[in-house]
Amino acid sequence: ERVSKTREALQALEDLRLEFIRDEVDRERAELSVEYGRRIEALRERINNEKNLTVEAREAINEQIVLLERQFAERLEKINQEEIKRRLEENLTRYIK
Repeated sequence: ERVSKTREALQALEDLRLEFIRDEVDRERAELSVEYGRRIEALRERINNEKNLTVEAREAINEQIVLLERQFAERLEKINQEEIKRRLEENLTRYIK
């Protein structure tokens, strides 16, 4: 229970910090990081805390973690590529004017 209360307090702090990020792209990156970090951490906690998991269940949870990490990297890359494209277009527009 104590760990749960601590986790809740830390998550509330993360949520508040996100509200102070003004740049839209930076906020999107941070929100994505928090979302995936929480999902992955919950799976890791299951592996560490649930003593009755079978080998197959542990392997399945580990595979979920790997896939979530890959999905996070792909989504982050997409955000970064979109931001690069937007900035290039913005600079090109300024240059042409």
